[in-house]
Amino acid sequence: MLTTAYMIGLALYGWSGAAAAETLNEAAAKAISKQPELRSRFYDYRAAGEDQKAIQGRYLPRVDVTASYNHEWQTRPLTGDTDFNHPSIGVSLRQTIFDGLYTQSESRRLGYTRETRYFEVQAASDDMAVEAARAYYDVLRYRKLADLARDNYATHREIYTQIEERVKAGVGRRVDLEQAAGRMALAESNWLTEQANLYDVTARYARVIGEEPPKDLIEPGSLDKVLPKGDELLGLAIKSNPTFRAAIANIRAARARIDTQKSNNWPKLEFVASRSFDKDRDGVDGNYRDGLVGVSLNWNLFNGGTDAANTRSAAESYNGALELRDKVCRDVRQTTQSAWNNVVRLREQLAYLDQHQLSTEKARDAYRKQFDIGQRTLLDVLDSENELFDARRALTNGEYDQKVAVVRVLGQSHTLLPALKLQSLVDSEKLDDDLGDKQTADEMVGCSTNLPALGSLDKDAAMVGRPPIATLKELEKAKTDADKAKK
Repeated sequence: MLTTAYMIGLALYGWSGAAAAETLNEAAAKAISKQPELRSRFYDYRAAGEDQKAIQGRYLPRVDVTASYNHEWQTRPLTGDTDFNHPSIGVSLRQTIFDGLYTQSESRRLGYTRETRYFEVQAASDDMAVEAARAYYDVLRYRKLADLARDNYATHREIYTQIEERVKAGVGRRVDLEQAAGRMALAESNWLTEQANLYDVTARYARVIGEEPPKDLIEPGSLDKVLPKGDELLGLAIKSNPTFRAAIANIRAARARIDTQKSNNWPKLEFVASRSFDKDRDGVDGNYRDGLVGVSLNWNLFNGGTDAANTRSAAESYNGALELRDKVCRDVRQTTQSAWNNVVRLREQLAYLDQHQLSTEKARDAYRKQFDIGQRTLLDVLDSENELFDARRALTNGEYDQKVAVVRVLGQSHTLLPALKLQSLVDSEKLDDDLGDKQTADEMVGCSTNLPALGSLDKDAAMVGRPPIATLKELEKAKTDADKAKK
């Protein structure tokens, strides 16, 4: 069963309905508590715990009760054919004294398997929180983009209406009307595209969160303040990443499996006790009582090399687990480094995108005024409107791309859920700290934790080798020379 906090959370969300997903925290909480894939991993974790308990039952004695009531027929040389009733009942006890450390090794293996599943649930919770944040941000993003496209269409329609009135009054050119009509059609097409994109991200939101997004999604505050420091980022991300920690637990489970297979090389020693009662045994009337107390030893000396092959197989699986840990290290490093690069770059890029939008908007306003007095063509006005639309789209996409990049960094460093004041489904569970065989080398980081320096734009170097820019006098002289050449 799920933890009490999440059961309460599910109940609250069930009562509140779709309108409850007003904040990013609430949307992420719903995704973590309701996502079938994540819940499936949680039940895999619980199943691993029960597997460990099952093997630990071998530490306790086994008690069996047998009872029977048979009608038997016998043929003997001296007595001939006889038949009789033969009731019996018995109880037996078997206690393992030594099994080659099989139970201890297998319990340790299953304990680390449970620990692996624990960290896999945490990793899946981090991934689900990232996906929930992306879905949340994308709905906000495409709602804004759809609004921009709608406003862009309205602007082009106003321009078309203005040109149409001029043409009807005989002071405008019909070619301008055709040009305005074409741009208005393009604006309408862009609006339809943004509406389709909004529909797609709304469907993804419903899949990830479990319900349709409400109309009043609240713009989340910035998560930049909880980002790790750049010089600590990779070390923190790798060592605290649940996927990496799951790989470490998997190494220890694989090593315990080797010990499990080696246990078959040892004898098995059991304490045995039994007591039985029966009547009319072998056709001889009377009551019979038997008892037994002793030890039993079984030592397999040869079974075709199966045990040796199984041990070698376990050793190869252990080597594979070591390689998997190093692969996870590289994967986490790459994903974290890429996300961090996006955070830094987009943070810088947003300033340029904002300036581009501001400058384009000023130019658009100037072009509109100049067009009204005949100093600008319609094409100039339409181009300025399209450039402003593209600038606003670029700024909106940049803002949300930067927010998603921050979320990705927090997800890789296992700090996203605390930043959202949430927990995974297993955070309240306790792991067994007494499994043993925790070697420090298992946690060795096989990839670099140094964050490479991000390159900067060398604007001066970009101008080296460029042809000189002509001065105003040089341009005027060139024009004069051209005019003379024409004469």
